[in-house]
Amino acid sequence: LKIAVKDAMQTKILWGSPEESVQQAINKMQQADTAYMLIGRDGTAEAIVSTYDLAGAVSIYLKPAFAKWRSPADDATLQIRLKWIMTRTLQTIKSDNTIEDAMEMMCKTGLRCLAVLDDNGRVAGLITVFDIMKLLLKKDSANLSGHSLQAAAAV
Repeated sequence: LKIAVKDAMQTKILWGSPEESVQQAINKMQQADTAYMLIGRDGTAEAIVSTYDLAGAVSIYLKPAFAKWRSPADDATLQIRLKWIMTRTLQTIKSDNTIEDAMEMMCKTGLRCLAVLDDNGRVAGLITVFDIMKLLLKKDSANLSGHSLQAAAAV
């Protein structure tokens, strides 16, 4: 857990504007295959939008199971601007902090994603709970492989 955040973070960041619509964000996030989009530009983020934020903004009647009750007002929820639903309290962590630091911050804040800042205070990436789980699984499987090799050598 003493591994630096920069060694586990995602460096491919999707950026958006507060004036974009929910529909535009959904499309961009699906194309980029990501669950998070930073709001801002030039390496400076003012907020974040997650797929959870988007799901909470759109009408439930847009789901196929409820299509027969759908109305024009439901379609209008896709035009809501991100500035009304984005999470403005963007939690950040420095790239040289440890994974343990990131886990502690996520536990304290209840967030699943942190923006990672470089030495100049600009966004360099994102670290999510899934990035941390992948890292732990990889580390655990490497430990298991090492133990298997040691056991085989002892025989």
